[in-house]
Amino acid sequence: MTSITLSFVTVRSTVELHKTLFFHPCLAAEVVSHRGTTGSSQTGSFRWSYGVKALALLLIRHAIRCELRKEGDPEDLSLALIAGYSNSLAASLDCAMTKKPRWLREMFGATPQGALLYKLTLKRMNPDRSRPGPVRIFIPDTDLKVVIQVDGQPLEGLSALRKLEMLLDCKQSVSIMRGWSEASRTTGGIP
Repeated sequence: MTSITLSFVTVRSTVELHKTLFFHPCLAAEVVSHRGTTGSSQTGSFRWSYGVKALALLLIRHAIRCELRKEGDPEDLSLALIAGYSNSLAASLDCAMTKKPRWLREMFGATPQGALLYKLTLKRMNPDRSRPGPVRIFIPDTDLKVVIQVDGQPLEGLSALRKLEMLLDCKQSVSIMRGWSEASRTTGGIP
């Protein structure tokens, strides 16, 4: 089964991605990527850019869809996606997918034949906004397992996932983070 673990850390009044672990059946080992400017021979690296933020948001939305599916919610028929025009998170990830930056290769790895695994995991409609309308990026694989951690603690439940989604979607208010911080003090990072 394909899986990705997103490890976030609380920084000031928000959360930021710190580490990812990706596994695909065609890989010999899990692919590890850390936030920073340089990786090592065993790990990749990424910066907390808009493209990485967009990817994290998309994966969180996929985790939400999986939770809804478990609960038998009719909303589970929709795909997890991000969409947008110029200067949106979706446009940033779309641009990254076109340019094939090192961080995407290092975060997802490649098959033994050299095929980049992020291309098997993420799909686009209207790439590079070649037609009028927004770019849409989605995850078609319902077998992708997304594990989310905040400050080293597993993040579970629809409510906690939705709070994290709102934090990354840039449409949240300061009150969301206040509630998150209050819960972190009492539950070790899980609201």
